[in-house]
Amino acid sequence: MTQEFEHNPLLIALDLAHRARQVTEIQELFFLLVNDSKRLLPYRQAVLWREGQGVACVSGVSQFDASSPYMLWLAKLCRLLCAQTAMPRVLEAADVDALDPVLAAEWSQWLSGPLACFVLPADGDVPGLLYLVQLEPAQHTAGMPLLEEWFATWAYCYKSVATPRFHLRHQLRRRWQQWHSLGAALPWWQRRRVVITLGLTALLLFPVQLTVLAPAEIVPAKPVMVRAPLEGVIKQFFVQPNAQVKSGQPLYAYDDEALRAKLDVANQAFQAAESEYRQYAQLALSDQKSKNQIAALQAKLNEKQIELDYLQGQLARATVLATTDGVAVIDEPTEWIGKPVQVGERVMKLARPDELEVEAWLSLSDRLDFGRDADVRFYRAAQPFSPLDARLRYIAYEAQARPEGHFAYRIRAALAGQPDTALQIGQRGTAKLYAGWTPMVYWILRKPIATVRQYLAL
Repeated sequence: MTQEFEHNPLLIALDLAHRARQVTEIQELFFLLVNDSKRLLPYRQAVLWREGQGVACVSGVSQFDASSPYMLWLAKLCRLLCAQTAMPRVLEAADVDALDPVLAAEWSQWLSGPLACFVLPADGDVPGLLYLVQLEPAQHTAGMPLLEEWFATWAYCYKSVATPRFHLRHQLRRRWQQWHSLGAALPWWQRRRVVITLGLTALLLFPVQLTVLAPAEIVPAKPVMVRAPLEGVIKQFFVQPNAQVKSGQPLYAYDDEALRAKLDVANQAFQAAESEYRQYAQLALSDQKSKNQIAALQAKLNEKQIELDYLQGQLARATVLATTDGVAVIDEPTEWIGKPVQVGERVMKLARPDELEVEAWLSLSDRLDFGRDADVRFYRAAQPFSPLDARLRYIAYEAQARPEGHFAYRIRAALAGQPDTALQIGQRGTAKLYAGWTPMVYWILRKPIATVRQYLAL
């Protein structure tokens, strides 16, 4: 079966076409054409010449010297033949003599037989090719039609491989030439390119409102901070997060066992000092020495009284009461139970449901010149189609470190109108801040220019 395949020109042509379709590299296609075509029609040598680059590939060798006399003569012949539109398929020295006698005179020096020529003219993005096959002197040319068909198949594969490499550049150049030549016969103000240029310029200069986005959430506007009134350990919480609290309602309590023990000791010391004072007060009526100690005992009794009153006040503050009506804002009460706190440490907040505002964190790159009372629109994550309008109240002058690892400016914006009853503290979303009007070209290029300027240090 293999022997029958090698002697059947049609099967060989199909095999060559199949191999050409699998190739993805230009040089591999060149090698296949000049070396494997010999299976269809035996020849001495095959040469492939490429327009603009000269001889691209020669059969039988992996490398060749383009400056050798033979290659120089062959390059001249290829340039001459490629310029001829009506070129015969098989050439002799006499055919070249009519074109260039000098090349025809050197024909016998380099070639000893007829020369089969196949040309692939330049087509758009694909440069032209000339394929020369040096036949044997007595070679019969019956296989030329099949070789010609094989070259047509190979040329199709070559175009499909070569076109992507030059497609973008040539397409852009062609489109630019077509666009530049539109309406060349019309007055300049009616030419399409002028109209398009003016329209694009007007679009880029069209004023748009400059806006920036920042992550935001709903926070209380005027919260009452509930701080630790004394040093100790929290024992119990009486309220839950987001619970409604009335003024005077207990919020949380300390572990007061140590305070009660100190109070008992202080109470006993006060009673002992009081008894001693009364005893010496009775003796002072008849004893001058006892009368002299009355002042010292009175001072000691006052000291014990002050200590007792202080401990009683501390015990009274062991249960923290709400100073105003509002909503308890606290993360997790159980995390505070058993935790020691210092005097003045913030434990929770009390906020009024009707006094809410938007808090946003603006990145350093988006810090623009916002006007006083600039418009702010808050888009809740749970209700993106029901934005809330607000007015900018202030922007922090100094950036603060965020838990995400970057610095940002704190922004507060007061909600416009009465807050929605469904609005709750802690709702997150995105705040859109408006910073005045600017041309669209600046709106588009603001961040790219800033990024490039950081790298170029302009």
